[in-house]
Amino acid sequence: MTYKAISNPLWKIKDEFSHLSLPKHVSFHGAMPSPKEAYEVIHKPSMEINDRGRITYSNYFYGKILQTMEEAQAIAEKLNN
Repeated sequence: MTYKAISNPLWKIKDEFSHLSLPKHVSFHGAMPSPKEAYEVIHKPSMEINDRGRITYSNYFYGKILQTMEEAQAIAEKLNN
Protein backbone atom coordinates (compact mmCIF):
# COMPACT_ATOMS: atom_id res chain seq x y z
CA MET A 1 0.00 0.00 0.00
CA THR A 2 1.07 3.56 -0.62
CA TYR A 3 -0.14 6.66 1.16
CA LYS A 4 -0.30 10.21 -0.21
CA ALA A 5 -1.34 13.38 1.64
CA ILE A 6 -3.93 15.35 -0.35
CA SER A 7 -6.02 18.48 0.08
CA ASN A 8 -9.68 17.47 -0.04
CA PRO A 9 -12.18 20.20 -1.11
CA LEU A 10 -15.62 20.41 0.45
CA TRP A 11 -18.47 22.91 0.78
CA LYS A 12 -18.79 24.60 4.19
CA ILE A 13 -21.77 26.73 5.18
CA LYS A 14 -20.93 30.43 5.62
CA ASP A 15 -21.35 31.87 9.12
CA GLU A 16 -24.20 34.18 8.10
CA PHE A 17 -26.27 31.14 7.02
CA SER A 18 -25.41 28.87 9.97
CA HIS A 19 -28.72 29.65 11.74
CA LEU A 20 -30.65 27.92 8.92
CA SER A 21 -31.31 24.19 9.02
CA LEU A 22 -28.79 23.42 6.25
CA PRO A 23 -25.97 20.85 6.38
CA LYS A 24 -22.75 22.31 7.82
CA HIS A 25 -20.55 20.44 5.29
CA VAL A 26 -21.40 19.02 1.86
CA SER A 27 -19.23 16.74 -0.27
CA PHE A 28 -17.53 18.54 -3.14
CA HIS A 29 -17.85 15.45 -5.35
CA GLY A 30 -21.64 15.20 -5.25
CA ALA A 31 -24.47 17.52 -6.21
CA MET A 32 -23.90 21.25 -5.70
CA PRO A 33 -25.37 22.49 -2.41
CA SER A 34 -28.49 24.60 -2.47
CA PRO A 35 -28.56 27.52 -2.07
CA LYS A 36 -25.03 27.78 -3.48
CA GLU A 37 -24.50 31.30 -2.10
CA ALA A 38 -24.79 29.88 1.43
CA TYR A 39 -21.61 27.81 0.99
CA GLU A 40 -17.91 28.34 0.38
CA VAL A 41 -15.23 25.87 -0.71
CA ILE A 42 -12.66 24.94 1.93
CA HIS A 43 -9.85 22.38 1.88
CA LYS A 44 -9.14 19.79 4.54
CA PRO A 45 -6.20 17.39 4.74
CA SER A 46 -6.87 13.79 3.79
CA MET A 47 -4.97 10.69 2.77
CA GLU A 48 -5.17 8.81 -0.52
CA ILE A 49 -4.55 5.11 0.06
CA ASN A 50 -3.56 3.04 -2.97
CA ASP A 51 -3.84 -0.70 -2.45
CA ARG A 52 -2.74 -2.40 -5.71
CA GLY A 53 -4.68 0.10 -7.83
CA ARG A 54 -7.72 0.36 -5.55
CA ILE A 55 -7.93 3.93 -4.23
CA THR A 56 -9.66 4.88 -0.99
CA TYR A 57 -9.53 8.03 1.13
CA SER A 58 -9.38 8.64 4.86
CA ASN A 59 -8.84 11.55 7.22
CA TYR A 60 -8.66 9.43 10.39
CA PHE A 61 -5.28 8.04 11.54
CA TYR A 62 -3.88 6.98 14.89
CA GLY A 63 -7.12 7.72 16.71
CA LYS A 64 -7.65 11.28 15.49
CA ILE A 65 -8.78 13.33 12.50
CA LEU A 66 -6.03 14.95 10.43
CA GLN A 67 -5.83 18.69 11.16
CA THR A 68 -3.00 19.99 8.94
CA MET A 69 -1.30 19.07 5.67
CA GLU A 70 2.02 18.86 7.53
CA GLU A 71 0.56 16.25 9.85
CA ALA A 72 -0.85 14.30 6.88
CA GLN A 73 2.50 14.43 5.06
CA ALA A 74 4.38 13.21 8.14
CA ILE A 75 2.00 10.27 8.55
CA ALA A 76 2.26 9.42 4.83
CA GLU A 77 6.06 9.39 5.06
CA LYS A 78 5.94 7.17 8.16
CA LEU A 79 3.51 4.69 6.59
CA ASN A 80 5.34 4.56 3.25
CA ASN A 81 8.65 3.56 4.91
